[in-house]
Amino acid sequence: MASIALTPPATMHELVIRLPESLVEAVSEALVDELDALSVSVADADAGTDAEQALFGEPGMPAPKSGWQRSDITALFATEVEATAAATLLRAQAWASELAVLALRAVEDQDWVRLTQSQFAPVEITPSFWIVPSWHAVPAAATEAATLLRAQDWAADMAVLALRAVADQDWVRLTQSQFAPVEITPSF
Repeated sequence: MASIALTPPATMHELVIRLPESLVEAVSEALVDELDALSVSVADADAGTDAEQALFGEPGMPAPKSGWQRSDITALFATEVEATAAATLLRAQAWASELAVLALRAVEDQDWVRLTQSQFAPVEITPSFWIVPSWHAVPAAATEAATLLRAQDWAADMAVLALRAVADQDWVRLTQSQFAPVEITPSF
């Protein structure tokens, strides 16, 4: 009988660097386009301090700035070799004197779907009407509930349902007694 070897989940690696706003866009693009980063995120290096800066953009509009005065970029790589090579190449650039490598660390594989779903909980619209993600049980207090199926649409669908409920004043009777999942499609 042949045996099958199961490969454990791959461990990805993240590179965290600090740099000034003037370098954020170019370094972010280089990480993805030239250095094989799987993703890049930018955060305020001063978040949680008195120096924290609010930076807001409107949907469909260009961002007001590409980063914060002091930004932390986190780039995700498939391997430690790729993350190390990216850090080495970035530090070797003539303009990199203001760039600091803060960390290069393993990111253990997780159940990313469940982790994402954990961010969304049932929302009480009235004591009896709730909007509930499909992976949650309907709260006992709910006599009416709208069950949303897709996490990516959760916030938009919830807002549409709440506004319709307020506008209609009949609390959007999508499911009455059986709580069957209903896919909600906004009608904008």
